[in-house]
Parts: sequence; structure tokens; C-alpha cells
Amino acid sequence: GQRMAEELKKQVACCPCLDFSATMDVKGRSLITGLPQRVAIRTEDLYEPVMMLAEQIAAAAHQVLEHTPPELAGDIFADGVMLTGGGAMLRGLPEYLSQELKVRVHLSPDTVNCVALGTAKSLDMVDQLEVGFKNATPRIGHR
Repeated sequence: GQRMAEELKKQVACCPCLDFSATMDVKGRSLITGLPQRVAIRTEDLYEPVMMLAEQIAAAAHQVLEHTPPELAGDIFADGVMLTGGGAMLRGLPEYLSQELKVRVHLSPDTVNCVALGTAKSLDMVDQLEVGFKNATPRIGHR
């Protein structure tokens, strides 16, 4: 289930670029027999699905960087990029993305809450940002 998958991500999963290994016992119902079953999941067992997602993230980030204005691209090259959100906590993701994007990749000090905090701050500045919100979401402001 979702909870177990989240625990596996936090405790066992990592991108293969790290020298990390862990094992976690997972309990659940076998899809084959329908009976309860316990299985030991190793870090190596999760490499393929983790890398599929990491590659998608890297491809999306690469596309964004390709379309970034030169002035901003220079800042990104000098300062790097910041990962936010819960997925940023996947072991080895910053290192993997740094290799793929050829820029430094940093983790936000508060990866889980920073998106919500930034959104709250932007809502406090809505009068200054309304044009950006209108351009990003055409229906806002057209009531």
C-alpha cells in the first residue's frame, strides 16, 4: 500500500550513484496466492523503479533549463538548483541530478514545508504578483 511504499522510499530506496544498502521486511497480501506474506526488500530491488522516476525528473529539469533565459541560466550555473518537496529526500537524488544536469544541486533546509511556506508568502504579496498569476493561470482574475 501507499504507507508501505513511502516507508520503503524513506528507509531503503536510493539512486544507484550512492554506496548505500538497506533491507526492510514488508508484510502484505500476495497478489499470486492471496495469502499474507512477508518479503525482505533490498535497496538493490528498488534501483529500477527509482531510476525510472529519477530519469523522468532529470529529463523534465533538463527541458526547463534548456528554455531558461540566459541571465537566469548564468545564475543557475553559478549557484545551482534547489530541490524541494518530499521527493527531494530520496537518497542520492541530488547527486544523480547534479551529474545529469552538470550543475550543483542542493536540498532545501526544510524540503517538506518550503513549498507551502513559499505559497503562503506569495499570497501575502498577491497585489504585486497578480500579473504573474494571471499569466500562469489565465482564469484567475476573470470572474
